[in-house]
Amino acid sequence: MHAPNSTLEHHLFAESSAPFTSCLPIRRGAEPHRLPSRAHPGTDVAADTLRTTPPRARDRVYALGALALAVLLLLPVAFIRRPGHARALACRWALALRFPTQDLTGLTPAARHAFDAARTEAFWRHRRLIGVTSGYRDPATQQQLFDVEVRRSGSVAAARTLVLPPAESSHVRGIALDVRPCEGARWLEEHGGRFDLYRTYDNEWWHFEHRPETAGIPPLRKPHPGAAQQMNPNAETRAIAA
Repeated sequence: MHAPNSTLEHHLFAESSAPFTSCLPIRRGAEPHRLPSRAHPGTDVAADTLRTTPPRARDRVYALGALALAVLLLLPVAFIRRPGHARALACRWALALRFPTQDLTGLTPAARHAFDAARTEAFWRHRRLIGVTSGYRDPATQQQLFDVEVRRSGSVAAARTLVLPPAESSHVRGIALDVRPCEGARWLEEHGGRFDLYRTYDNEWWHFEHRPETAGIPPLRKPHPGAAQQMNPNAETRAIAA
């Protein structure tokens, strides 16, 4: 086993973590293809996991520690730097310390602004921390993820229940975010609509998309990423060609 240092391995961790294990910290050094598979598409295991998983004591400690750091140290400095945006800046600094590997570059400006606003409110009003395991992905990385999943699962159809080819991926479009921990995802599912952020798949409690075009109406949640193409007989051919 080896530590996941490459960009591809980082995304593989985000793609492959199961509902049962994603509520726990990602184990550094674990090989992505050996992580447990997700809930079978069409089941409500992921939804039940998000609703029923009790908050971890460690996450509460982290949240309280980050809030104390923000109030006692970061907020005064942020007020000097940007008086009108001190709370947002202090929150951003605190979350960067808690989730040092997260990367928000590549998101659309609107998606980045909505996510920053949402987790700033979660942080200050409800003491919830929301981190990112995967945001924007370039097409080459997304294609690699898809190819790996095709080989692992044995078919394009099975792979599409877990990861989409670049032409269809919201991560490539810069509007998708895979978040952690469960408690943060639970908060975002309950309150994200005010920021046009919605959970879009039943089998992925961590996956949210910025969807302002719905005008405040939650988009229909799909059983899994490939559900929209199940009735299209050409979907597998196009995916292989990609």
